[in-house]
Amino acid sequence: MGRPSYALQCVVPLTRGYMLNLKFTRLTVIEEVGKYKSGDKIYKCRCDCGGIKSVLSGNLKKGNTKSCGCLKKEKSSEFWSNFNLRHGKTKTKLWKTWSGILDRTTCVTNFAYHRYGGAGIGIFEGWKVFEVFAEYMGEPPTKTHSVDRIDGSKGYFPGNVRWATKREQAENRKTTVFVEVDGEMMTLTRAAKKIGVSKSTASRWNTNGVFKNGYKTRNST
Repeated sequence: MGRPSYALQCVVPLTRGYMLNLKFTRLTVIEEVGKYKSGDKIYKCRCDCGGIKSVLSGNLKKGNTKSCGCLKKEKSSEFWSNFNLRHGKTKTKLWKTWSGILDRTTCVTNFAYHRYGGAGIGIFEGWKVFEVFAEYMGEPPTKTHSVDRIDGSKGYFPGNVRWATKREQAENRKTTVFVEVDGEMMTLTRAAKKIGVSKSTASRWNTNGVFKNGYKTRNST
């Protein structure tokens, strides 16, 4: 029986700054800024477009992160432009509304991404195609209407969006109080008008539990 063979392995120790100045697609490592809870190092990188992004070393090495987000945006923009331009609606309010929603929910470089996509407010996958979104929403009733999320904690999904005026959207804020009148849920302001009392009276009634089990007007059946 011959001697067992062993593969010769050469382990090269890595210095603390070995990643600095290395380039991964569009990202150049400029500084180590910390560690993730898994132990993976976090590097600040400068993108070819000038943007700055902090990335896990593992994502750089595996090619999971290739830019500050501009590459994805360029590819997405090119794809949707080729796909959607045939309808001739790129200058309409409907298109601009859809484009804005798509951008702030999917593009990490959008100035409002941290309040939408970054906060878990997403968009229905099918609505990434303009025609599908347009078929569901239809044209806005007036120039002053804009898309409103009925439940502000959820994203842009069927059943959670509508065309609404600024007043309707203001009534739908997280701080808005809803009560039940004649079997219908409505804002406290609208309830006060329906019942025929002042808003302060309706607010006092709500505090005292008048609306707890629903309120029925004299005209209700």
